[in-house]
Amino acid sequence: FVGRDDRQIKIHGNRIELGEIEHHIDKYHLIKKSIVIVVEDNKKSLVAFISKKAKNVNDIENNIRKYLLNILPVYMIPEYFIALDQFPLNTSGKIDSLKLKELFVEHKVKNTKTLYPTINKKQKAIQSIWSKHLNLESVSIKDNFFFLGGDSLLAIKICADIYKQLNIEFSLSDFFKYL
Repeated sequence: FVGRDDRQIKIHGNRIELGEIEHHIDKYHLIKKSIVIVVEDNKKSLVAFISKKAKNVNDIENNIRKYLLNILPVYMIPEYFIALDQFPLNTSGKIDSLKLKELFVEHKVKNTKTLYPTINKKQKAIQSIWSKHLNLESVSIKDNFFFLGGDSLLAIKICADIYKQLNIEFSLSDFFKYL
């Protein structure tokens, strides 16, 4: 058995073709080329390395994310976008995926997310429930549930825990409404 010849992966229970994500990112008017990889850091995450057409483009990550949300399902949107001047190549002249993973680790260390302070005990309790169910050390009130690996089944469990621990009835439609 040789394994898969294509770049199809399974993440959060969904089969994803990495080339499809790259295709849509490459169609964005400010992008020259993209490469999407999967990294495992407590959970599987999609990481897009991008080469921009212009150097002075600000906030490109949020703009690409908004663009992709109109085309792809949420589970196919990369969690991280890392801009590179050029992609690392191995001795064969192909993209060096090991070097890309190293660059991701460097990026993550440099750009550790800002944790916004919780305001009250209920917020702290909800933050704790999210962390528990998402298997994360910490979450911020600004985090996107789906980008953290959440899905509808997990949302149901979180709503049940909120009711059990805080006696607050929180429907699934409320959960998605206030995300």
